[in-house]
Amino acid sequence: MGGKIIRQTDRVTGVDELKALCCFLVVCIHAKTSLTIGKYIVGLARIAVPLFLMISGYFYHCSSREKKRQQLIHISKLFVYGQAIYLAFELFLSCIIPSRDFWGYFTWKNLMLFLFVNEPHPDSAHLWYLLALIYVLCISYYCDNYISVNAKSVFCSVMIACFIILGTYSKAIIGKALPELLIRNFLFIGFPYFFLGEVFYEKRLKFEKLMQKSIAIKAVGISIVLCSLLEIYIVSRLWPEVDGTVYITTPLLSVFVFAAFILKKGNSKILLKIGRDYSTVVYIVHLMVYLLQGMVFKRLGAYNISMIWAPVICFLNSLLLAVVCDWIKNTHKAINDSRS
Repeated sequence: MGGKIIRQTDRVTGVDELKALCCFLVVCIHAKTSLTIGKYIVGLARIAVPLFLMISGYFYHCSSREKKRQQLIHISKLFVYGQAIYLAFELFLSCIIPSRDFWGYFTWKNLMLFLFVNEPHPDSAHLWYLLALIYVLCISYYCDNYISVNAKSVFCSVMIACFIILGTYSKAIIGKALPELLIRNFLFIGFPYFFLGEVFYEKRLKFEKLMQKSIAIKAVGISIVLCSLLEIYIVSRLWPEVDGTVYITTPLLSVFVFAAFILKKGNSKILLKIGRDYSTVVYIVHLMVYLLQGMVFKRLGAYNISMIWAPVICFLNSLLLAVVCDWIKNTHKAINDSRS
């Protein structure tokens, strides 16, 4: 980028590749492989949501006020559409599976969890990220200009540390594994990584100089990955009941991967296309696709075999659905344009 201020007409193509990677990592988290290495894949894939939030914060920081308002509206629409899709899907499942109680989800308790800790319907649990981002964008829209970059840096460090203490290492530090929903929300994940994206934008020239030291940077990257794998192994052995949403190495790995992609020019046409046009739909529909493909493979008697390649199968099926949706949208637009 050469230290230039990003204009709204600019497109950092490395980010499109990063979005393609992130949506695959999110699929890996939910459509877990049955292989022994599955826990390590999931552990490393935990950087996906932090990276999505950092991308949002990075571009939010250099956006005009009107662009910020449009972004808030866009994310809000995505969340509403996503929830509508999954409510319809849950209604469909309750019709074919009598044991599923559709109306049982509409309780005051679930409403409070939805509002305060961004916990949506169980079958659309991954949409907590969109709701958390809406909270972050709403507050940032009015307060962002009054908070300095240094204050944001301190806040990032404190909240990420609190998340690690109350999350992955809660059993070790306070003697009790806390529910994930208490800390997987806008406060402990949303704001810290969104702010981290803004801080990165402000410090981008320093990061650019660091990333130019190719040999040293590669060594740092390999070291972080190895430390991440070691930490995942230790946590899984000592505290198997704890869901390691974020490890100590997760923020470090997130920043490294973010810098590696955002400071490069994307050159993979396939990844650019996936990240630019399909990543959002893949993110929204993949959990529904995973549940449906599980039902199909059970019927075919191939469920155990399918679980080995579950992330890949789910990602490809979700991508196919995204391509179909994009084709329908473009066709509809072309028809309307021809009529006008």
